[in-house]
Amino acid sequence: MHELKGKRILIFQQRGWAKRVGHCLALKLQQEGCQLAALTLKKLAHKIITEQKTVNYEYIVNIDEIFEYPEKFWEMKIFR
Repeated sequence: MHELKGKRILIFQQRGWAKRVGHCLALKLQQEGCQLAALTLKKLAHKIITEQKTVNYEYIVNIDEIFEYPEKFWEMKIFR
């Protein structure tokens, strides 16, 4: 499955799904050569994703942080 190599993928990680399915999916995509970013929708999911050591995310952003500081994220090139 080399057609995924180099693809940039954003994964929405939330609640138990992040722990049960999302992390395994991210690991597989990383093994395929994808560049990963995560948008976490719950604080528990954000904690799980930021504390794990097996998947190397380029960006991990929590939705609450975007709502609280929208100007910070508007200036980031990843959102344009």
